[in-house]
Amino acid sequence: MGSRGPFPLAHSTETLRGRNTFRPESRPAIPEDVQPPDWLDGAARSYWFETAPPLIASGRLRASMVSGFAILCQLAADCERLSQEVAAEGTVIGGRANPKTRMLRDARRDFLQFAKAYGLDPSSSARLPNAPAEPSAPADPLEAYILSKGA
Repeated sequence: MGSRGPFPLAHSTETLRGRNTFRPESRPAIPEDVQPPDWLDGAARSYWFETAPPLIASGRLRASMVSGFAILCQLAADCERLSQEVAAEGTVIGGRANPKTRMLRDARRDFLQFAKAYGLDPSSSARLPNAPAEPSAPADPLEAYILSKGA
């Protein structure tokens, strides 16, 4: 079943105060040693080291998610390689469509589907909570009392 109504804004005052009932309570990120698997090739490995650090810091990439994120990195490398090959060969070869254009389309579609799971596009980034670095205490004593009572 789909969600009801529009998704809440990630930076609304209600979300920042933790009063947004749609968004689950986020836990502080526990730094993990997340390393890429050995089977990633050069371009996929460079995409990993470019994209993974902010995801690890925000708690969106954990050690249990390594294989899925590695597939995302490999898809990014495949998209880059296929787009270079299609640019060099052309979209039409011998009066027929280049079969690599279909492979490129499928790789891009799969990449975007995986990227949504890690919040790498704007719409899914707004839906996934960022884990705060440290829990901050409210400056107002009244607000601290209200939050401690669970209201």
